[in-house]
Amino acid sequence: DDNTCETIQDIDIDLNNIDAVFTADLNTTQCPYFINFSGISPINNDYEYDVKINGQDFTSEFPESFTVLENGQYIITRSVNDPSTNCFDIYSDTIDVVYRDFESSFQLELDTSECLPKYKLIDLSIDGFLTDFNIIGQNNEVVTIDADSILINISEGTTSVTLQSFVPGFETICYDELSINLEEDNRIFNTSFELIADSTECVGIYQVLLGDTHILLDSYQYTDQDGNTLFINDDDLLSVGAGVTIVNLKAFTDGFENTCFAVDSFSIANVVNLKVPNLFTPNGDSNNDILRVVVEGDEFLSSLQCIKTCRFQVFDRWGNEVFSTTDPDLVGWDGMINGSPAPPEMYMYIIETYYYGDPDDDEVNCSTQAEFKNVFKGNVLLQY
Repeated sequence: DDNTCETIQDIDIDLNNIDAVFTADLNTTQCPYFINFSGISPINNDYEYDVKINGQDFTSEFPESFTVLENGQYIITRSVNDPSTNCFDIYSDTIDVVYRDFESSFQLELDTSECLPKYKLIDLSIDGFLTDFNIIGQNNEVVTIDADSILINISEGTTSVTLQSFVPGFETICYDELSINLEEDNRIFNTSFELIADSTECVGIYQVLLGDTHILLDSYQYTDQDGNTLFINDDDLLSVGAGVTIVNLKAFTDGFENTCFAVDSFSIANVVNLKVPNLFTPNGDSNNDILRVVVEGDEFLSSLQCIKTCRFQVFDRWGNEVFSTTDPDLVGWDGMINGSPAPPEMYMYIIETYYYGDPDDDEVNCSTQAEFKNVFKGNVLLQY
């Protein structure tokens, strides 16, 4: 029919409105970092979805966020399939992750106000992303502290420590480590003392006079020759056994006897200053003819209180006894050996004395009270 009209019009028919598009963004406002997802096309319950992040299959849809636990490239793929038409769409995005360097700093200032040195935590600066920190000693000793710590105990002998700052559970990525050398403890613990013979007491009693001592050393201990210990104070009276010439005193911090201490020694002279001539001449001129034992001031031994002289012996150069007496006040050596004049040569003498507490005590036994024994030795030259 020549009068027939024909109209042609293009019509777009969308047979597949399947869309797998999404947006992935790396969030670095906290540690650990995480990937946020947005711009996701609406979900159609008739479609099948599959999401993979670096091969990890999430099956249906995106997680709310995805935590990235290491540096590297993260490939996110989303696929959508319409099982009724077998139509599908795939969309991929790539995120590159590089964790930044976290920086912390601190200083430890030596504090010697106590016996064992401690360290004051100062100038602590922790990266705002990091929430916890420890100080590690040389032997991997963990010193638990917090930002409010004032004084920190560091084990003796440690010369350097390490500050570890981290986010708990993510120590491999949210982490910083800094080591510093510790200031050395150069303190010298000192003490000094002296002993003054007490004239009001019997032989061997001394007054203790404490001298310059480190302020942290607050206890004093004397150890006698038998290993017995005694705590003493300034102005105390100390009984020193006969024959002792060196007295040791230990000052220390109570509870730290083997860590914070100082030792001083004091030499004391023999209480009794015995005098024996170094030369005598038994030639009959009544001048220095008899070898005797006297004390300071040429007094007889019997004038001393609290002392008993038990024996005075003289030996030749071969060690043979040529004279002996238990009463040197009355008896001295006249230079004779078995009724004959002794050869003019050097001789050695030994004097044994015993101390006791009561001047009126006559029961001192020279053979049994060895703890009070004092021995004096010397040489004398015989000439004619």
